Amino acid sequence: MDADDLEFQNIQPIMYNSDTGEYKFTGVNYNQNKNSIPVFRSRLILLVRNEDNYPLVYASVDLRNLNGFIPQVNEENLNSQEGIANAKLLKPSLVDFTNPDLVIWAGIENMIVQPKLAFNFIGDNGYENGASNPEKYLFVTDAETGEILYYENLIINTDVTGNVQGKATQDVGADFCEEELAENLMWARVNIGSTVAYADENGDFTIPNEGTDPVIVQSGLRGEWFRVYNQGGTDTILSQTVTPPGPANFMHNELNDNEYKRAEVNGYIQANIVRDFTIKYNPDYPGLDQNEFPVNVNINNYCNAYYDYESINFFRAGGGCANTAFSSVIHHEYGHHLVAMAGSGQGQYGEGMGDTMGVLILEDPGLAYGFYGDCDTPMRSADNDLQYPCGGGIHYCGQLLSGCIWDTRNELNITDPVNYSDIINNLAVNAMLLHTGDMIDPSITIDFLVLDDDNGNIYDGTPHYYEIAAGFGAHNMDAPPISLLNFEFPDGLPYIIKPCGGTTLRVIVSNITAYPEPGTGILHFNDGDGWIEIPMEEVEPNIYDAVFPGGECQNQPSYYFSAETTNGSIQNWPPTAPDDVLTTLFAYDYEIKISDDFEEDLGWTVENDPYLTSGAWERGVPVDSARGDPPADYDNSGQCYLTENIEGDSDVDGGITWLISPTIDLEGYDDAIVEYALWYTNNYGNDPNNDLFKVYVSNDDGANWILADTIGPVTYSGWSKKSFMVGDFVVPTSQVKIRFEASDLNEGSVVEAGIDAFSITIFECDPPLASDLECDGSLFWEDVSPGATITGEFDVGNTGEEGSILSWKIKEEPDWGTWTFTPTSGTLESGNWVTVNVEVVAPEDPNEEFNGTVNVVNSEIPYNDYCEIEVNLNTPRTKDIHNSFLLWFFQRFPIFFEILQKLLIK
Repeated sequence: MDADDLEFQNIQPIMYNSDTGEYKFTGVNYNQNKNSIPVFRSRLILLVRNEDNYPLVYASVDLRNLNGFIPQVNEENLNSQEGIANAKLLKPSLVDFTNPDLVIWAGIENMIVQPKLAFNFIGDNGYENGASNPEKYLFVTDAETGEILYYENLIINTDVTGNVQGKATQDVGADFCEEELAENLMWARVNIGSTVAYADENGDFTIPNEGTDPVIVQSGLRGEWFRVYNQGGTDTILSQTVTPPGPANFMHNELNDNEYKRAEVNGYIQANIVRDFTIKYNPDYPGLDQNEFPVNVNINNYCNAYYDYESINFFRAGGGCANTAFSSVIHHEYGHHLVAMAGSGQGQYGEGMGDTMGVLILEDPGLAYGFYGDCDTPMRSADNDLQYPCGGGIHYCGQLLSGCIWDTRNELNITDPVNYSDIINNLAVNAMLLHTGDMIDPSITIDFLVLDDDNGNIYDGTPHYYEIAAGFGAHNMDAPPISLLNFEFPDGLPYIIKPCGGTTLRVIVSNITAYPEPGTGILHFNDGDGWIEIPMEEVEPNIYDAVFPGGECQNQPSYYFSAETTNGSIQNWPPTAPDDVLTTLFAYDYEIKISDDFEEDLGWTVENDPYLTSGAWERGVPVDSARGDPPADYDNSGQCYLTENIEGDSDVDGGITWLISPTIDLEGYDDAIVEYALWYTNNYGNDPNNDLFKVYVSNDDGANWILADTIGPVTYSGWSKKSFMVGDFVVPTSQVKIRFEASDLNEGSVVEAGIDAFSITIFECDPPLASDLECDGSLFWEDVSPGATITGEFDVGNTGEEGSILSWKIKEEPDWGTWTFTPTSGTLESGNWVTVNVEVVAPEDPNEEFNGTVNVVNSEIPYNDYCEIEVNLNTPRTKDIHNSFLLWFFQRFPIFFEILQKLLIK
């Protein structure tokens, strides 16, 4: 670049010193040009100190490399108007343009472009003449073609910031009981025209804004999650004109002289408080991501508030009652919404959990102080001694549940005064997701214990078992006692047991809070003729083989276990036995004829009666409308069959819908068991718990149907396992079908149903040919070097009845060395044998003898049919002299060592 290419622009004094009236520096500015044509946005700034000789101290350079470009100006080829035309196409709203200036375009900043002649001009939309949304752009266009090479927005946009607050009623009482103070309106909506923004949890907001001219900012009592509707007049909207960036600060109910405006603020703030409280303890709580959920305040009535599954609603003051839009009343009504979103019924439970939300958020047992005008007396209180079962009204009995939770909270406050609040809040919020139905009963105690548990077994206690047991127990909602003993079943529980008897189950009894007394294990068994006690065979202390008796094939017996502690107490398993027991079925073998998780279409059909208006069966992934329908399938495969799987009001209405299975061939079988998971609720609506779900079976391909089961009319939300024996109702044939019936035949209940995990299983009643496991051989190894690899073999055979099949496996080997068996398992027909090759890496210990057995079992009856291969291995003494006596002797008498050496050499 030549010096001539720098055009002197101006001198700029820099860094003024007010004490001396002089400047510290001078900036000398140059523009880059070529042949007197300026290079677009290219310049050089030199900073010199104001002293002798003006020394250069700094240079700021933004010069473009023209790569030898020499501009050739041909007036005939220049076309500035084509560039303006292209600018209008790009920005149609622009109407005014400056005269184009000829420049050299070589890019800006880090652009690398080929230099060319261009025109530079500015266009706007005439905003100076009244346009409401100013637009102004700079353009650089190719001097010949008019192509837009570069453009930028010249309107400096300035966002508007601010804060939204409202004066809200404090503490626990009605508005006339407490003072009103300014609080931030979290998540509040603000807008400039159609541009909308939402405040953060502190009420602070930033609205994107174009330009710097004054704008009108508006704030209503609405936000991202809630919208307040004032039923006593026009919804409050505050407006103010601010010059960006503001701030635009709002204070709702600033004068605090109007009940209706106060209710608007209370409704907005308290609804957000209870939602945020829930989200804190479960960010994925269902149904809480709805936008602008309605909060209706100042309804023209008195002394009430309600939830209608679509909104929460609060009445104005009158009739001796306060305006009901305040603290715990709002928490209570939104608590009903939480219960609904969790899929439970309302009733006692909904009232109790509604009260609980207010109790936990405000940390006060009283609900709605001042509701009836007395600021010192709550409408209801969780500080009570109500007992289960409660026979009063649902609002009264709801206090039973809030009492349990409040007492548990107080127990936790004693044992963990730092974390008690988070513990009980977390349990209460998430417990709603486990509850079914609308009643309060001791199953809720189990819900709390399950959530508190940390090892999958509530019967050995939970981290806060004693606090929960004390809190709920004070209301006769007793926690199950902590188990004294633990029962383990290493081979699992039997699906079937042999009709001839002899099925063996390994049972291990161990300590939890007490120690088991050896030899006291009992199998309790009932095949329909009453309970009998069968002592279990003790194979080691507190390790038993429970041997089941025989019975009629395809009967379903019940059983449980017990053992004594060393101090004489008896522990049952399951811990709630004999109220809750285990079941099995007599059979020699079984085969699953159909197993359907509904991920594929196996041929189910749907039929509806002509009166059905909605709710027909369909297959799909549940959408969960939280109106009694399932939130998910039963087996977590994804899909199931359910009644009209769409959002909103989609339950069974007006008639009957039938889900009919494909035809199942059960010809030649004595019986079969039908098993399925059922979801069925009719506990919502104007006439709850007044419809029936029915299950039918047919053995003539659906020509005739026999009723096999009826569920209802009282129902509870949740999946449950159901089963029945086909032979109890029809003779099994090749044309068996199952039909599930959901109906709405009475007055407007919300009927929802689902079917999943369907299966039909047949059972073998003819005893199989008996196999018999035999082993031959032993494993003895002498003088094995420590760490050496050695080999051996033994034989396994089936000496059972002709035609029998033996399934065998190696179950145990000695706990020393590293063992490899080939093969490790297999099947053998009667009379056949197999050789098992053995490879062992010996232990590293010298001068040791190792013993043990290899245990081989019949896989079907591992504790009744097994054999053991004896094992012996020893490692020799080392050849080196390590005997301490010899060492001492040769050290004491070295002459003998020399003699010994000579003898050895000879």
